Amino acid sequence: MRRAAPLVALAALALVPATASAAGKYDKDYSAYARDVIPSGQYGNLGSNGQPPAGADTQAKMYDALTPLFDKVAPTDLIADFHDFHFGVGGDGPGTKEKVPNKQVTITRDKLNVPHVRAKNYDAGIWAAGWIAAEDRGLLLQFARFNSRVAAIDVPNLQALNLITQTKTFVPSAQTENVLARQTNVLKKAGKTGRQVLHDIDTFAKGVNAYFKTTPAAEPKWTRNDTYALEALKGQFVGQGGGDEDRNSELFTGLVNRLGDAAASNLYLDLRQQDDPDMPASIDGNFPYEANGTSRAGNVPIDPDSLQNVNPVAGARAVSATPVGRQGPLASNELMIDAKHSRSGHPLLVGGPRSATSTPA
Repeated sequence: MRRAAPLVALAALALVPATASAAGKYDKDYSAYARDVIPSGQYGNLGSNGQPPAGADTQAKMYDALTPLFDKVAPTDLIADFHDFHFGVGGDGPGTKEKVPNKQVTITRDKLNVPHVRAKNYDAGIWAAGWIAAEDRGLLLQFARFNSRVAAIDVPNLQALNLITQTKTFVPSAQTENVLARQTNVLKKAGKTGRQVLHDIDTFAKGVNAYFKTTPAAEPKWTRNDTYALEALKGQFVGQGGGDEDRNSELFTGLVNRLGDAAASNLYLDLRQQDDPDMPASIDGNFPYEANGTSRAGNVPIDPDSLQNVNPVAGARAVSATPVGRQGPLASNELMIDAKHSRSGHPLLVGGPRSATSTPA
């Protein structure tokens, strides 16, 4: 495991960067040069005084030092403004070993508080991911676990991520919990792979709950439903790009009305750029996913300009009847250069930090 710090077991690379490796053949680090920075800092939990602990902004200051250099960034600046991201503590030592209630896990914190994990087996690595998520991002977990239910049940006009960043509170009903719990049966029916995913979810929860036991706050135990909800959160703002299926349906219906079914389908698929032959591909070959559907059974087309905002709260005052809008798209940045076009002869990758974050982040 290169990074062991997830919000959820299935997305273990999300929030808390931590170098990790299992014993034996997986120790090998294939990167000749690896640097990293977390602009928001490793520290995710606030102190007892409600403020970030001392040193929480160290990495933010490191990264901010690059800004005035503009196009004069030199290799020495990268060394100064990004920390070592090879396996092990390396140049970011000395390391401090952390006490954890799992003999199969060793967590060493470097001088920037980044956890470096050695796990004796796969399950121990998943457990460590849960422990670190609760330790370094416990406050965020508490804001996210219940607000994410909004994404799981698809509450109209509400975005789970907005509730989390605004520190709002969503109290799920028993019906909501029942809807989430259905995912367990889905995984059980998925055969060996589904059972493994369910096992990983439970192992991750053990890590989270093990850390909860060390804190004075009486946090509710982390459950499968919490993980399911966070997966729905990821689907709402990443996997689906924030949704927008309603306006897409309006667009398609409008095209059908103007051009007819066949021409509208061709134009709509072209606008989607689902498989644009002119787009570059990093891997040769074809993969059988996201095939264009041919059946419309169960899909109700929405008439153009017919959508209206509604208030999802029962008995609350109606919202202004204006068409549903959407903010501009958000995206991460990365630059990849293959060995052939690299001056060093080695493949290069640079992923731009998501620096517009706040505490907890």
